Amino acid sequence: MVSDGAPGIIKAIETCFPRSARQRCLGHRLRNLVAKTPEDMWPEFKARVTAAYQAPSRAIARELAAGVVTDYQTQLPTTTACFVDDFEACIAHLRMPITHRRAIRTTNLLERLFVEERRLKILSLYANNFA
Repeated sequence: MVSDGAPGIIKAIETCFPRSARQRCLGHRLRNLVAKTPEDMWPEFKARVTAAYQAPSRAIARELAAGVVTDYQTQLPTTTACFVDDFEACIAHLRMPITHRRAIRTTNLLERLFVEERRLKILSLYANNFA
């Protein structure tokens, strides 16, 4: 199951699907991190975080994450806390076969469908008003 960080969704997944792996949407997590990181530090921080999220294994991801925490905890305490929060769910995709990982790291594909649905409704309303 892929979700954002909404507590209600997390609780529902854990209650209704207790044996499933919950993947935290990395698109949402990166947006949270960029909002908490100074612009001049973002490129380097993003590279380090992305390396952890896309590591070849969960063990390597944890080692890379520990390095991020060690290097940035004093400079960026809020950003580091956000990075550490729910980290295991952020790397849940690393349990899956490599060919599946890219598709399950984010909810963006599903959200794109929502955007298209809204766009089509707006176009339909617009067309009906001027028909």
